[in-house]
Amino acid sequence: MNIDFGRRGTRLVAAALLGGAMTLVPAASSAVAQTTGTLYVWIDGWGSGTVTSNPGGTNCRLVSPPGFPYEHKSGPDQVLSGSCHANFPVGTVVTVTAAPDAGNYLNGLDCGGPFTPGSSCQRTVTSGYNAAWSMFCPDGGLCSAG
Repeated sequence: MNIDFGRRGTRLVAAALLGGAMTLVPAASSAVAQTTGTLYVWIDGWGSGTVTSNPGGTNCRLVSPPGFPYEHKSGPDQVLSGSCHANFPVGTVVTVTAAPDAGNYLNGLDCGGPFTPGSSCQRTVTSGYNAAWSMFCPDGGLCSAG
């Protein structure tokens, strides 16, 4: 048996009585649930490298000129290229992998969960905004505090 509990513009709720138990089920509304979320890849640092995702969709690359920023005198600054964001179905577990170029190292990679060192991390996509962050540094201590 279904009973309508909605009144004067409030959201309609249907109740089903099953063997003495009552289950509340939201009625249809004009709001549409998001079925996809966007994963954004942010790359920081003074080095060069690429961040990719599995399943595919992101292939984001940061290139810094040699000696940037201290020895860099002229020409283009850092260049960010490729696909640095992608849409995935909500609930998809995406593995994000960071690979530094030769002469560089990965200083950090974070997918928004507990930090675990390494060159890959996982992010479960939720509706809306999802981020992964990485930092590449050139060999030679340019990113170190010392």
